[in-house]
Amino acid sequence: MRGFSLIEIMVVILIIGVMATAGYPKMVETVHQIRLEQNAHAIFEDFCLTRATALAAGRFDPDYSQINFYHFNNDVNRPITSYSMLDYSGASVKTAFMRYCDEFDAAVAAPRSIIASNSICIVPGPAWGASATAPLSRFIKFDRNGTAYRRPVPGAAGDLETLPLNTDLFYIKSLNLTAMQPQEDVGTWTIQIQSDTSRPVLLRIP
Repeated sequence: MRGFSLIEIMVVILIIGVMATAGYPKMVETVHQIRLEQNAHAIFEDFCLTRATALAAGRFDPDYSQINFYHFNNDVNRPITSYSMLDYSGASVKTAFMRYCDEFDAAVAAPRSIIASNSICIVPGPAWGASATAPLSRFIKFDRNGTAYRRPVPGAAGDLETLPLNTDLFYIKSLNLTAMQPQEDVGTWTIQIQSDTSRPVLLRIP
């Protein structure tokens, strides 16, 4: 009965090692894509929850449920790294899934947070235009009918206009924590409001 020689065993181990090494980058990429998808769904659910809060309240006066978006370091050229969700009275709807970073928000005298522990960011899409206003002016408000509004660009504090339909509102991407810029190689998700139903949808961009 013939066994395996040491050389044969070493060759098999070498082949397995080469195959494992070749497949590792693809495996890592797949894991990052899955994490991005999970976080995109979480952000979308927060978006829908804020809208549902306005629908449930059904208030006739001009009060809105609202999401406030914040750029990293208050720089409009940096991606959005945190957001807050408020009901019509200004009370918190939900604490978003965030983790603290070293950034400091002087307006609230507290550290700013980065969306999710997996380093996710939000990039304003074409629906926002070329904003020249302060980063803190980025918000979405929902009325009792579920209609979404934004501040015009440029626009005064009290100005509102409906969000465009079938247009990318935001791009959800992975975030490079070193450069604090979005990474393009993992994939992108976007949120739109459909013209036929007026409901938000989450779409993956190929």
